[in-house]
Parts: sequence; structure tokens; C-alpha cells
Amino acid sequence: MPSIFQNMFTQEWIYQLIVSFLIFSISLTVHEYAHAFVADRLGDPTARYMGRLTFNPFAHLDILGTIAILIIGVGWAKPVPVNSRNLQNPKRDMILISIAGPVANVLLSLVVMILYKLLSVLYGVTLIGALVPVVWVLVTLTLRNITLAIFNLLPIPPLDGSRLLTWLLPGKAYYALMRYEQVIMIAVMLLIFSGLLDWPLTYLTNTIFKLLDLLTFFIPA
Repeated sequence: MPSIFQNMFTQEWIYQLIVSFLIFSISLTVHEYAHAFVADRLGDPTARYMGRLTFNPFAHLDILGTIAILIIGVGWAKPVPVNSRNLQNPKRDMILISIAGPVANVLLSLVVMILYKLLSVLYGVTLIGALVPVVWVLVTLTLRNITLAIFNLLPIPPLDGSRLLTWLLPGKAYYALMRYEQVIMIAVMLLIFSGLLDWPLTYLTNTIFKLLDLLTFFIPA
């Protein structure tokens, strides 16, 4: 077996793969569930009828998107279907539905941060032993959810943040921009792979991480 495959199928590689899949599944399931939940509460039951109002990750994960995240570190889930005709205030409600996913990821980060801080307080120095991998997974889950929220809030189609442009742009300008959705997304992917987005995403992720740390100051870690 070539050395490249020997390096791949090591215990550490398998562990990293499993952890990446778990973090990806949890993060995107919470994200997509939030979209479906808010849409349902605002009057559109489409996602609920299609089985998307669930925490079952297999209802949300896209096969190609999951493979992509495991291989190249960038992936996607199945978009939550929304019928704007069922909404009382389509323009406002579509924005609320769109930002629900990123907001849910930040809230999940806050909950997970509280959890691993409590583990640190309860177990103290014993974390040097068996619980270190658990805390590492929780910290990674926190950071990944913050990054996912930030990335999706970018005002770029087809990301969730693009809906915010409906507040800023005239209707004709917004729909003209949406015509180039695929081209813009390809450009964003190229920026990701080029590493040009690494610094701003890392900076914003660390900033929000520090803010969440301040919000949980009552738990010394």
C-alpha cells in the first residue's frame, strides 16, 4: 500500500474524520433546524411537511456536501424549503428565517462554551487525562459554529446574509444581483481556497469567541 494511503488510514486520521463529521453534523443540523423552526412559526409549514423540522442530521445533510467537508473542509447541507406566499410579511419574515441559522449557531457556541467551562471547573487538573479530548472537541465545536455563523452572514448570495441586502438595495438591484448567484458563489469559493478569507474569518471568530467568554465570566475556566 502506498505511503499516502498508509498515512490516511491511521488511528489519528480516522479519529479526526469522525470528529469532523460529528461537528459538521451537529452544526448544520442546528443551523437548518433553526431555519425550519422560524419559518414554521412565521406561518410557512413547508419545511415541517417535508420532514425538516427535526434534529435528525440525516434529514438535513447533503451527501456531496458532507463528502466535501470531510475531504476539503468546505461543505453544505440541503437548503430548507420556504414558500414566501405563506408568510404575512414576506420581506421581513424571509430575513428573520435567513438569520435564524447563524443566530442558532452562535447560541450553540455559547451553550457549548458553558459546558466545557463547567467540565474544567468540576474536574480541574484531571482534564490533563481522559477528558482532554472531550474538551478539545467542545472547543472546536464552539469555534466552528462561530465561523459558520460569520460565513453565512456575509451579504453574498446564496448565503443567509444575502437576504439582508433586501433592506439595503432597491428591489430591482437585489434581483439583478441574484441573477449572478452562482458566479458570486464560485468567486467566494475561490477566495476560500486561496486563503484570502482566512484572516478576516479567523479574526472575527476569535473576537466573538472572546465576547462569549466574557458573557460566561461567571464560570472560571
